Amino acid sequence: TLKLLPIGAEGIVEKIIQLGAQNLCKFHNMYWIECRTQLTLQIYLTQRNEKN
Repeated sequence: TLKLLPIGAEGIVEKIIQLGAQNLCKFHNMYWIECRTQLTLQIYLTQRNEKN
């Protein structure tokens, strides 16, 4: 699973870019902004579940 430190929304986007998500999105033939939004939401939900 993807483990990230609790960071703000801006930091999450930067972390996604660092993880090479843009290449992943190109592979899935998605618009970058749409893919970034979905990945940000996925990471947010993962972090929230780990806190509970």
